[in-house]
Amino acid sequence: MGEGFAQGSSADLIAELEAILPELRRRLDDYLERGAYDIIAADEGFNFAGQIQPLLSELAEHAKRSRLAPTPFRGQPSAALVNIVPRLWAVSSDLRGASREAPDPRARSALRGCP
Repeated sequence: MGEGFAQGSSADLIAELEAILPELRRRLDDYLERGAYDIIAADEGFNFAGQIQPLLSELAEHAKRSRLAPTPFRGQPSAALVNIVPRLWAVSSDLRGASREAPDPRARSALRGCP
């Protein structure tokens, strides 16, 4: 467990993540909206989505594998984990789509060939 999070419970950590997800979505939406008329905002949004999407995808995939892993004491999965995995997938899917599409034809041509 990371040093900065050792004191909190798993539920506290998930609550923090749940608080961060709407802000990530809001910032991405803001970049996309401004990107329709501002090539720099379009580029920043493209890069922002490119940074977040792999992190959330990896976390969601790991959580999915963890839920499916057999254990001798398998009972009901944690309600917090059950609730957060679909949200991670949804945000990750949104970011995957946003990182592939620039909001404006000028931005699309400027961003063509970017990783």
